[in-house]
Amino acid sequence: MRLAGIAVFAAIAGLCVAAALSESFEYIVVPAKPGNPRNSEADMLRLRDGRLMLAWIDFQGEAGSDWATANISAMYSKDQGRTWGDKFTLQENI
Repeated sequence: MRLAGIAVFAAIAGLCVAAALSESFEYIVVPAKPGNPRNSEADMLRLRDGRLMLAWIDFQGEAGSDWATANISAMYSKDQGRTWGDKFTLQENI
């Protein structure tokens, strides 16, 4: 009985450690603002060097329609998405 109790304790402790290592978080990385009324269709890639790259459609101007001018913008994260570098243009509107 005592051995079973130790095994259960060890299993629970293991689950707690695993949960702590995979702590989840969320926040808005690129909010809409004047001159950028909305962002859309994003994707994220893990690059060979371990960084994450987030890319999305970055609508420009005041019109929020699907026909508004837009670039494909991107940014990198070196810490698994907890912080992000500056936004840059991956593909200009064509």
